[in-house]
Amino acid sequence: MKGLILSLSILLFISCTHSELNTGSCECPELWQLNGDEILIKGRVQYAEIEGGFYYIAGEDGQNYDPINLEDEFKHVGIDVTFIAIVREDLASFHMFGVVVEIVRAARMSKE
Repeated sequence: MKGLILSLSILLFISCTHSELNTGSCECPELWQLNGDEILIKGRVQYAEIEGGFYYIAGEDGQNYDPINLEDEFKHVGIDVTFIAIVREDLASFHMFGVVVEIVRAARMSKE
């Protein structure tokens, strides 16, 4: 039994190793480590029709997030995502909609 647990743990670790790409590189956010001023957010991608239109993330915490670097693979309304981001209080957005964040790492969450 211990051998099975160890084997499964190693398999999970190997499947979640990733390169240092900014987004979409690892589908195992439960293993992500936060550094310094990074925050972990779960939410759903939405699209606002104001100011020419833009994508934002409606966080499970009730906060809207306005990412400055959302990759195209995440620009689909309704997908659930988990991401690590840095709040960019030094930046202002003409959207004036939610907290401005810079995404460090993101993963699309599968529906279970």
